[in-house]
Amino acid sequence: MVLGTGDLPGYSLNSTGGEKLQDQLPPKRTPGYAAMVRTVKSNWLASEHSVVVSQDGRVLLFSDANLFRSESAMREVWKLERKPIPGIHTKDYRPSPGAPAGSRLVWTDDGKKAGFELTWPQGQVIGLTLIFGHPGEKFTPLNIRRISSFLSAAAKAQARLIANAEAAGLGSAA
Repeated sequence: MVLGTGDLPGYSLNSTGGEKLQDQLPPKRTPGYAAMVRTVKSNWLASEHSVVVSQDGRVLLFSDANLFRSESAMREVWKLERKPIPGIHTKDYRPSPGAPAGSRLVWTDDGKKAGFELTWPQGQVIGLTLIFGHPGEKFTPLNIRRISSFLSAAAKAQARLIANAEAAGLGSAA
């Protein structure tokens, strides 16, 4: 359910792997932390990520998919993930028209790491494509449109993989 070689023209798989429940939990400073942890722990099933790299090696794209017990559980977590976290600056942008339905494009910057994240809800999955940036980095409107377009194209390719996995029954809760 994540990108690999050939899923995005000109990009090949650099690395892939599963994730642990601990990787999905919010920072402890998050308002409503205890309730969020309970919700994630009782509904999260699995997560996978990959890093694909451009032919010239200059662009790394992080692809991630989080699987939940049901679509309603995914929607509950999706809603919780929109809560602001103290110490992390976020700025919302409009995703490009080609992005999966319900997508959210956000620049996040905590002073140590930063990046553009395009996330979307799909069945029992929350999908994510991410390009890292530099803390404090500024972007022109043209840069933002290009980044949004690129992340939307990557998300669209990943959304097809998620749909194929769901059609094959991989999204059903055990």
